[in-house]
Amino acid sequence: MSIPLSQFTKTVLIKTRTKKIYSNNNHYGTVRVTVRKGTQLRRRIIGWIEGLAII
Repeated sequence: MSIPLSQFTKTVLIKTRTKKIYSNNNHYGTVRVTVRKGTQLRRRIIGWIEGLAII
């Protein structure tokens, strides 16, 4: 499967101090995924994220 580079947007790193205190120190950051006209794919990705949150 080949995805053209034009489909990707620029990576942005925003350095901030987090105000939230996590009960464990396993917080690695936040990922943002944009899917155009992809309701089925979006739901699948959300399912993956929920599955990872259980671990």
